[in-house]
Amino acid sequence: MFKPLDYQIEMAKQGYAVLKQYGIVYLAGEERVRKTLPAIMITNMCSNVKHVLVITMKEPIKGWKHHLSNYNTNAIFTVCNFHSAHKFLDLEPDLVIIDEAHNCIGGFPKKSQINKRISTITKGLPLIYISATPHAQGYSSLYHQFSLSSWSPWKRYKNFLAWFKDYGIPETVYVQSVARPVYTNTIESMVKADTDHLFITKKRQDVGFEHEPEDKVHHVELNDSTLMLYNTLIKKRLYTFKNGLELVCDTASKLRFALHMIEGGTFIIRSIELNKNCKPKDVRHYYQLPNTEKIDYIKQKWGDTKDLVIFYYYKEEKRKLEKHFKNAKILQSTTHAEGIDLWEYETVVVYSQDWRTAKYTQRRARQTSLNRTTPIIVHYLLVKGAVSDQCYQTVAINKQNFVDSRFTEEEI
Repeated sequence: MFKPLDYQIEMAKQGYAVLKQYGIVYLAGEERVRKTLPAIMITNMCSNVKHVLVITMKEPIKGWKHHLSNYNTNAIFTVCNFHSAHKFLDLEPDLVIIDEAHNCIGGFPKKSQINKRISTITKGLPLIYISATPHAQGYSSLYHQFSLSSWSPWKRYKNFLAWFKDYGIPETVYVQSVARPVYTNTIESMVKADTDHLFITKKRQDVGFEHEPEDKVHHVELNDSTLMLYNTLIKKRLYTFKNGLELVCDTASKLRFALHMIEGGTFIIRSIELNKNCKPKDVRHYYQLPNTEKIDYIKQKWGDTKDLVIFYYYKEEKRKLEKHFKNAKILQSTTHAEGIDLWEYETVVVYSQDWRTAKYTQRRARQTSLNRTTPIIVHYLLVKGAVSDQCYQTVAINKQNFVDSRFTEEEI
């Protein structure tokens, strides 16, 4: 059975006081600070709560069930993922816990379909939010998160755009000469004045973590054939392979993705094909390139051991890595950026990562633990000046999402 640590007891007591007064509490301790147990403890303090619904991502469900089977609860718990929450409309819980709350429900300016479906469950109920990165993509993401509560501090606003007129700092970016509004920047002092009292925060260093993650960048050189393919796409946005396949990059997004994949030795060709009902559908064909620069670098530097974790982003990269690594643990950069524990692994290498700064922050913390006794170095394989390098500079250094407007089309 779990025995709560002193700081978890403190978090639970503080969280219950906030929830009782405002109908909302946001447990926002850093990654690996063990926020699940304090959330369960808060429900035990609520005498009128008999049934709790936990909505989370797919990966953390196992961890929730482990906690619930090792701690005495007063209520009945149902745990589901964001995408299946609509199946529990008739559950009628007394309280809802929204774990990894930055996911799926915090997008802006439009409200996500998942948010809309969940709102039919959460209306009129006390809510416990949990996330280590509640507003990594900007404070604007809090608007739709709190819109799930009947006691949102911004319930007076009809929608996000009405809210943004008061709290936002308008900005316009140009993508391929087309002006696009950006809703990320806000008047932070106003947002914090409305919401700070709802947050319970804990830093790892405050609760006894000995080691914090540090990044180490490794610049990998591409071979001549890979460089030729990469630079041809930059210049012509089209490349024809010897077998006749054509890789077409007629938009900035397609080019950004294609170049990123080429670095890791894969590519995708998309086509419109008819399904069995003779209706057109978008079909993706996955291919591997012969280049193995990043794979060779990993083998030379760290070998292929059971103490090694490799994060990949693209589906075909997994298949390629599995051909070359029989012992290393191979994980997806987005799916496994949260909800898993890697503290016992010595080496983590990021072969490729996604575009979001929230995922960057979460992924690099997978090895942190109160039990960790050795330094944590997260290794990033980049190509100087290429998309991987631009992505890292944007999400890790500038703390922004790497989108088309921040992508520079330049030869390497």
